Amino acid sequence: MDISGTRQQPYVIRSPRRRLAVEVQLQNRLENAYNTSLTLHYSRNLHFSSLSIREDTQLKIECTSLSSNSHSCNVSYPVFRSRSKVNFMLEFEFSCTSLLSKVQMKLTVASDSVEREATLGDNSVQLQTVVQYEPDLFITSDSNLNRYEVHPTRTISEAIGPEFYTHFRLQNLGCYSVSNLELRLSLPSVAAGDRVFMAVTEVFSYNVTGVNCSVDSDVSQLKDRQRDVRPLHPEDMQQTDLLNCSRSWCVEVVCEVQQLHRGQTALIRVSRRVHDNFFRQAKFKVVRIVSAYRLAAQESNLVTLGSGAIWRETVLEVLKGRAIPISLWILIGSIIGGLLLLALIIFAMWKLGFFTRKQIKDEELED
Repeated sequence: MDISGTRQQPYVIRSPRRRLAVEVQLQNRLENAYNTSLTLHYSRNLHFSSLSIREDTQLKIECTSLSSNSHSCNVSYPVFRSRSKVNFMLEFEFSCTSLLSKVQMKLTVASDSVEREATLGDNSVQLQTVVQYEPDLFITSDSNLNRYEVHPTRTISEAIGPEFYTHFRLQNLGCYSVSNLELRLSLPSVAAGDRVFMAVTEVFSYNVTGVNCSVDSDVSQLKDRQRDVRPLHPEDMQQTDLLNCSRSWCVEVVCEVQQLHRGQTALIRVSRRVHDNFFRQAKFKVVRIVSAYRLAAQESNLVTLGSGAIWRETVLEVLKGRAIPISLWILIGSIIGGLLLLALIIFAMWKLGFFTRKQIKDEELED
């Protein structure tokens, strides 16, 4: 076999290489063998694909199916001559429905001729190897708010900023179902002094069933679990442009996906709201709020994610606008200028006789 694996280091089956090849050499060392046949028995996680002879030869091999996991092949029918040998390749595809921890195969050759018992031992061979399956999962995220400017002139009643959402799209691009997936989100939320700058308002999933999400936003519990956090104070934001789970306590969202079938997509929508009051009091120009999410699978002897998890990040850039003060003298000057312009227009209309013509028409109507 062209693959090899042990219990300690299983061979990982991953896309796009989902095929198995076995090189076989069949040799007749003694007398002619009549009606020689080769029987293949293989485990349920394999599908027989093809048999191809490796070199130019007049020997022929024709195979027929005995069952879903066995084939019988006629070798150089009707006679496999003495001192003849043939090299051929067996190709299999891994099943998308039957996942087993081992690949097993047994090849047995027989004929109608009588063979000595001393040479029967090499008429059969068994092959096996330990395997694991790596699912072809793909996760992306998109948000309707990637950059936001905090307006410093808003009143205290407008301390709550806009609500925005982020979609997390989990796709199963592989050929078999995957169970017990976990999507864990870490969303920056609380700075020094328990000041909240971002809050999770809603989490829900759609498009597939069996997705359960939970939100942990209790500050005291977050502090107990996230002891390595060095929270950032609003006055220190001039020295850094980053707010992540190292500089703030993060709300934890955990979504458990019971099963994701082949070709399915699970959509999870997380809504959050910006707290403008925090950023209005802080001194900064630009700050990036970096959220992290991780996809993991429950470890088993069948399924593995390779490195153990898939990590991604999302970024919201917050800018602080500048208040432009308007001078009182500029305001008074603008009012006086407007009044003078209005007076000038009225004077010009009077000079042009606009009001006189109207008076003459009124006198004619009285006559």
